[in-house]
Amino acid sequence: MPFRLEAVPSLFGDGILSRQSPDLEELRRGLRVVMSGEDFERLGLAERETVEVRTPAGSARAEAERDAGMLKGLLLLRHAAGRPAGLSLIRQGAGCIPADIVRIGT
Repeated sequence: MPFRLEAVPSLFGDGILSRQSPDLEELRRGLRVVMSGEDFERLGLAERETVEVRTPAGSARAEAERDAGMLKGLLLLRHAAGRPAGLSLIRQGAGCIPADIVRIGT
């Protein structure tokens, strides 16, 4: 697996105040995997393209994002705190784990 993945809970999780705020809806949208611009381009991804993130613990679909400040080979998995989809990819206390990105339909 060519990447290292670190899960990062979103500041805007599923709390009652977050759920009632239309302005926060965009920030709360599902799983997002953030990677370096170089990795993003190498994979030929489009902004917000849905990809499959695979780890030894499982797999889940996420929206792809690029960030110029990210290190090559590192992925950040942004998820709403406590949502099973994000937690299924990691093991608690594991830190960075091996991961791969697969385009849907390829």
